[in-house]
Amino acid sequence: MLLAIDPGSLRTGYALFEERGKVQELGVFCPEDGLSAPERLIQVVQFIREYIGSFEVTTVACESWGGPRNPTLQVLITAIGQMVRGLKKDWITYPPGSVLVGVKPRNMPAKTTEERKTAMRVGVLALHPYLRRKVAKCEPELMQDAIDAVAVGECHMGKEREKLLTKMVNESNSAQKRGRKKV
Repeated sequence: MLLAIDPGSLRTGYALFEERGKVQELGVFCPEDGLSAPERLIQVVQFIREYIGSFEVTTVACESWGGPRNPTLQVLITAIGQMVRGLKKDWITYPPGSVLVGVKPRNMPAKTTEERKTAMRVGVLALHPYLRRKVAKCEPELMQDAIDAVAVGECHMGKEREKLLTKMVNESNSAQKRGRKKV
């Protein structure tokens, strides 16, 4: 199973994917109010650790936000990565641009932050129409974090499909070359 994460120290979106790509569960984890940044980060990492332990998660994919403008988020992503690798699970991160490209409908412009969020939501719900009922029950602010996590998972599965297709093409080309005889 794949656990996809949209990390945040105030809200962390998550989505659990079955092997065939169907979203089994999605939601948002919010640390307790009034905690310091380090305490919130600890709660997020503990939540993810417990969540991984509750399911047969083999891979964790995470959006790699942060950087110099948001050092707290960078610390969180690093801590999650270390914990995931410590549990002997696959860990991979994707920059926000590649996550958006993985799900945005081709005919939707996405220049502003709001346009990107709308495009991502439209793309995710087009790929997973059965999520509309679940997402409709969420508060709009929380819904975006859950949808972002689904988008991270879709990005990862798209990359995995590309690798598999490339491997199949390369094997087919190799087999054809071996089958040719020199005259």
